Amino acid sequence: MSVPCRCSLPRSPATCSRHCWPTSSLARQVPSVQSRVGLLRPCASAVRVRCKLRDRQIPSAYIKKKRMHQVTNLAIARAKSGCSDELGELLMTLVTASRAEAGCVAYEVHRANDDGDMWMLYETWESPAHVNKHFQSAHMRDFALASKPLVEGAPDLHSFTRICPSQWPVKA
Repeated sequence: MSVPCRCSLPRSPATCSRHCWPTSSLARQVPSVQSRVGLLRPCASAVRVRCKLRDRQIPSAYIKKKRMHQVTNLAIARAKSGCSDELGELLMTLVTASRAEAGCVAYEVHRANDDGDMWMLYETWESPAHVNKHFQSAHMRDFALASKPLVEGAPDLHSFTRICPSQWPVKA
C-alpha cells in the first residue's frame, strides 16, 4: 500500500524513510544539516544533502571529533562467593559518579544471566584523555580499594577504539 510521505509523494513507508532524510538522527545531531535542509523539505533536497554527506563534506569533522576517537572499555570481574550483591552496590555507586564525569558517553553495569557472580562493566569515553582522567579520579581509587576484597583475582580489562564510522546515510 502506498501512502504519502512528508514530501507529499506517494511512496511506501520503507521507501519514504530512505528519502525523507531530514527525519533522520543525523539531522537532529548536526546543526549544519538542519540549517541546510530544514526539517520538512522535499525529497529532492534530501537526496542532494545525502549525496554531499556521502562525499563527507558536512559530517567529516563531526565523525572525527565525536566518533573516531571514542574509547570503549569492557571490564569483566567475578565476585567472591557471597559478595556478589555487595559488589553490585559498589558498582552502582561507581556508575553514578562516572556518568557525571566530563567525556562519559556511556557507563553501564551488567550481570551474567547464567552466573550471578559474574559482572561486566561497559564504558565509552569521548577520548583517551577522558579515560585517563577517569582512572585517576578519586571515586575510581576508592572503588579499587573497596572492591579488592570482593573480587576473585584481577578483573579482565579490554579497551577498544572505534575504527570505522557509521554508514551514511543514517537511518531514522
